[in-house]
Amino acid sequence: MARKRSTNRALPSDQIFWPGVSTHDWYWYGEELNMMHHTMRATARSFEHDAQPVRAVPTLLANAGAAPVEADGPGQIAVTRPLRVLLADDHRMILEMFAMFLTTSAGMEVVTAQSFDEAAALMQASGPYDVVLLDLTMPGMNGIAGLKRAMRLNEGHPVAIITGNPGQRMLQEIMATGAAGVILKTTAARSLTNAIQFIHSGERYLPLELMCTISEPNPVVRNGQLSDKEMDVLAELAAGKPNKEIAKALDLAEPTVKMHVTAICRKIGAQNRTQAVVLARDLGLV
Repeated sequence: MARKRSTNRALPSDQIFWPGVSTHDWYWYGEELNMMHHTMRATARSFEHDAQPVRAVPTLLANAGAAPVEADGPGQIAVTRPLRVLLADDHRMILEMFAMFLTTSAGMEVVTAQSFDEAAALMQASGPYDVVLLDLTMPGMNGIAGLKRAMRLNEGHPVAIITGNPGQRMLQEIMATGAAGVILKTTAARSLTNAIQFIHSGERYLPLELMCTISEPNPVVRNGQLSDKEMDVLAELAAGKPNKEIAKALDLAEPTVKMHVTAICRKIGAQNRTQAVVLARDLGLV
């Protein structure tokens, strides 16, 4: 029987690395790889020599109640601390409810006061605070004057107002002073946390319903100013007097008083005398 010839042929000595590539080519490939290796090592040593310590940079935190604190020295890791908030309101229940939530759920450090004088003393003794929230009508506040003083005492750190339902004119005056915003007392506790964080970031906060209010034209300007006599009648209305007593106090006929009351309601957009007094107070007319 004829012997079958093997088809496996030995490769030539110059092709033992890869078919079609000569040993001469492999030599030069190896030389190029060695040069690349030495170049990479030299580059790495250069980077090590030129590298300088990097100062830690504050970052955004997962904890909503934390404030970033820059590292003390080169190469040190930045640390965090709780956000310090001063909350002042003479309504004890609201004060305690907000303070409890901000402390336990948001991780903030909350200090409370029930009057403006108490809040001012705290800012002088342990301020400035990261954020200060003041009730607009608490004892000693004196409206915009108290807000301006608090902004000075807190040394440029954010000061905002927490209130029930400010009128358009008062809202405009608050924002004109440079206050950090207005927070409604009806705000949900979780939304309060977000508002404080927003204010602490350097922004000015207004809830949507107040943004709509502040953009509306002033009804007194739109419908005409109240006359001096109408202002006198309005002051008597605010004192709670009926038309008969107002007529006697201002030496007017009772039908004339009724006419003035109707004009007042029309000019400020009120439906009745009670609403006229409420709107007038919001507008700062009484």
